[in-house]
Amino acid sequence: MRIDVHAHYYTPDFMLRMWGLGCTWRPSDRILNGANVTQKRTDDLAAGGVDLQMLCVGALQPYLPETRHAMEGATHVNDFYTEAIEKGGGRYAAFGCVPLPHVGEAIAEATRCLDQLGFRGINLGCSVAGQALDSPEFEPFWQELERRHTVVFLHPLGLAPLGTAAYDLNFTLGGRFEDTVAAVRLVRSGIVERFPNVRIIVPHLGGTVPFLWRQGPLGDGLRKLYYDTINGAPTSLRCACETVGTDRLMLGTDYPYNTPRECADYIESSGLRPEEATAILDRNAQQLLGL
Repeated sequence: MRIDVHAHYYTPDFMLRMWGLGCTWRPSDRILNGANVTQKRTDDLAAGGVDLQMLCVGALQPYLPETRHAMEGATHVNDFYTEAIEKGGGRYAAFGCVPLPHVGEAIAEATRCLDQLGFRGINLGCSVAGQALDSPEFEPFWQELERRHTVVFLHPLGLAPLGTAAYDLNFTLGGRFEDTVAAVRLVRSGIVERFPNVRIIVPHLGGTVPFLWRQGPLGDGLRKLYYDTINGAPTSLRCACETVGTDRLMLGTDYPYNTPRECADYIESSGLRPEEATAILDRNAQQLLGL
């Protein structure tokens, strides 16, 4: 079963509601128009052999200062994705979102996502309203995710670290460092060690994780995470396989930024052994998500 663990779904009306609540991230018109559920999307999934696409809100997290607005945003996202799943003919599932930094409300919405809506996990930004995911106030939230053996999918927020906004590099470059910092902090802070039943997927081959690797406790912790394959460079994929292990990698497309076909082709043409490519494309995500 081929599962794309990283995809997005937006419509103009959906975006207007989120902007009205105070969310600020704005995709380009090309991306917004391509992120709807259309016949083209169905055809793209078929062309890439994808049986199931995991939807997440990505950078549009409802991490808003007013509790009421954050709750309304998270509810809107999760209900919107529930409708997409119901109309999708079995092609879609979702990672839900939560109204952090409001911990009690986030736990309640995670419960709704996992128990009532049937989502396969929770999507978290690489940070929350300027706070790191390992901030002590989020400890009860991680405890609840641990109790539920939850899959967590991380996503950068486009915060433009190190001046990357100047050349519109806040996602293509800056986002990769958000991925890296979040992953390393989760290891260094002890989150990964204390909550081993929370299975965390880091997007974009872990940002720079495979290339800044060092052995010892940090390496052991990073090897406990999972990573999607979005990158596009066969040499980078091979490096990640050698560093974190093929069993820790799974297909991601970041749809509609990339198509399933080109993402699958990149894996199949990367020089991996056939059994390694098959595990990445067709087995690892199925096992992780229990599908």
